[in-house]
Amino acid sequence: MLLCAGITVQDFRDRMISVLLFIALTAALVYKFIFYTALDENTSILLGNYLFIAGQVLFLYIYFSYIRKKQHFFSQVFGLGDLLMMLCMALAFPLPQLLAYFMLSYALGIAFAICSRKQATTIPLAGFMGISYTVLLAIQLLFHYSVLTQFT
Repeated sequence: MLLCAGITVQDFRDRMISVLLFIALTAALVYKFIFYTALDENTSILLGNYLFIAGQVLFLYIYFSYIRKKQHFFSQVFGLGDLLMMLCMALAFPLPQLLAYFMLSYALGIAFAICSRKQATTIPLAGFMGISYTVLLAIQLLFHYSVLTQFT
């Protein structure tokens, strides 16, 4: 939870995130993934999650590069921190829960863009992903209730 808080603070404040936070988060999630997931499920979960993320990024790249005519996709539209956070979170959930998690994160980002008093040119998506994961993890730890299992 502290790693996600650090990612959130850095993303909101600087719109840049230290790679060390992603390395630490990835290490923690790899540990959780290896020791709490059945071995026969590991490959199919990771493959499905990474294919889904690749499809999302490809769709966004095509949309913003060719339809909206943005020249620099990874500098103007979608940050490297957003991609790294998505790849980290692929280790945290099976695909149905990952879809629900992404939808929650996107909804927070859209609400931020709508409610922002000044016109936000960028949305700190990795920060909202950190907030979403922290909230879901806190609910699970405090109440012994997994919110995302309701979406499967």
